[in-house]
This record gives sequence, C-alpha cells and structure tokens, in this order.
Amino acid sequence: MDTPTLTYKRGVNTIDMTDYLCPYTFKYKNLGIITERVWFVHFGDKLIGHISYCKDLREHTCYPDNDSDYIAGGLTLKECKESITRYVQKHLV
Repeated sequence: MDTPTLTYKRGVNTIDMTDYLCPYTFKYKNLGIITERVWFVHFGDKLIGHISYCKDLREHTCYPDNDSDYIAGGLTLKECKESITRYVQKHLV
C-alpha cells in the first residue's frame, strides 16, 4: 500500500475578523474580512492545513484551520515544509 504524498497548492485564505479579541488589550476590534495568500497543504486527498507568512516575525507557519494553534513552522518556506513532513510522519502515517 502506497503512502499518500504531501502536495502544496497556492491559494487564498479568508478570515472573518469582525469580532477579533485582541490578546494584548483584551478588547474586541472589528478588523473586517481579511484575505491572505497561503499555501494549502494536502496529504493525499485530505486538506491538513495552510501555510501563511507573518511579516512581523518573518516566519512561515502551518495552521490546521483559522481557529487553531500552529502545527509546524520555520523561518523559510523550505524549513516549514520539512517541519510539516516530520509532523505528518509522526502523527498521520
């Protein structure tokens, strides 16, 4: 039986930030609907997350969805993909 492969597809992620709770001031802000260019990560036919880039931290991070903590990351896209590969081998294979 063949192991599914990781594939990456470029796309746009939409995040609803109309009721955003600021983690620093603990006040709600209305940031509206935010769209960002991301890499969608597929393991076989299953979407396991998306990679986004933070300009402030200057690192790539993979999230399973918009409301979860990250599962992998790296300073470069290559490091992030290597980290995702290790995560998949440990948790999904």
